[in-house]
Amino acid sequence: MLNTPLSQECSGGVLANDDGHVQGLWLTYLGDRSSRGGDNSYYLGLDIRAIMPILEPLRQDLSVELRCLNVEVTTVSVEDAREMGLSDEYVAKVHEANEERRHLFMVKRTETGSESSTVLKDLDVVLEINGKVITRMRISKPHLLKQFDVQYNNEFLDMVVLRDAQELRLRVPTSPVQALETSRIVVWAGGIFQVPHKAVRQQSKKMPSEVYLTTRYSGSPVSLYGLDTTRWITAINGKPVETLDDFLAVVRECPDNTYVRVKAVNFEMAPSVMSVKQNLHYWPTSEMVRDSASEFGWRLVKQ
Repeated sequence: MLNTPLSQECSGGVLANDDGHVQGLWLTYLGDRSSRGGDNSYYLGLDIRAIMPILEPLRQDLSVELRCLNVEVTTVSVEDAREMGLSDEYVAKVHEANEERRHLFMVKRTETGSESSTVLKDLDVVLEINGKVITRMRISKPHLLKQFDVQYNNEFLDMVVLRDAQELRLRVPTSPVQALETSRIVVWAGGIFQVPHKAVRQQSKKMPSEVYLTTRYSGSPVSLYGLDTTRWITAINGKPVETLDDFLAVVRECPDNTYVRVKAVNFEMAPSVMSVKQNLHYWPTSEMVRDSASEFGWRLVKQ
């Protein structure tokens, strides 16, 4: 616990002990939007042991290849789990595994499109992973960290979950963690479109399309005509678009200096339709494709 006003002023850094050993990272976390439309930020510490699976191979000059379950979990008490159908056998196992805090973890949401989402469901209560009862995330003791670290290096996890009052044994696939997952962007009318990145897939239960408006240039047609960011594009001039290729094929057919009717969907899955007048002279259509052979790692493709 930090008892200093600097904790609310410093946006980032390291936390070290008296010997200079780093104990954690001090980071800024983006929260929900405020009632005034701004973003709330939080300053919190991250225990350095949480990122040791990444640091250790880097110290050995090895490439980092991690996998993860792609789920968000929340705690649930043993009493609540018992009401959901947890057997006396597992109640005893939880008490034996953790005498201090007797709780389990429940899947709050799965990442849309992830491999684990084909097996795990929301509200599944996680009982075991690879034969070990999972009762806490605290990493106050080194051996406890390994309860969840097994996801990093295993293609599949053998899990026991409580679902609909039944204890099910599941073989759950993990997914590789990609450091640079965005490999292609499309620029049209001053907006930047891409396949939804991980943060978007984590927050949305559905993917209306693979055409996601990430940002827009100030003064561009997309900005002037009110096409907001964080929207999925589902149709252009009444023609459905599901992929970036679909999107490009349709906008190429639209004459310069004409209005293009764009159908978009937000995170609440509420649709909206607006007209955007494109200007190909000042805001040409183009692509940026990741290419290791190019000088800066990206290749420009003009449309």
